Amino acid sequence: MPARTAEFMASAAILGVDKVINLKVPDSPYNGDASFATFTKTVKAKIASIAEQYPGASHKFTAG
Repeated sequence: MPARTAEFMASAAILGVDKVINLKVPDSPYNGDASFATFTKTVKAKIASIAEQYPGASHKFTAG
């Protein structure tokens, strides 16, 4: 996973992205409904926190 993250960060820099925030959420929410529910709750909370921290910013999300 560190190689994928490094590759993504390098590509973002080449594209001129001014800020990248890695949510650092485990990439394994597929162990049943409870696991997926926990994953989605975590992601939603992180997104809400970022939106609060950067009001009015344009937020784009991508998955590896």
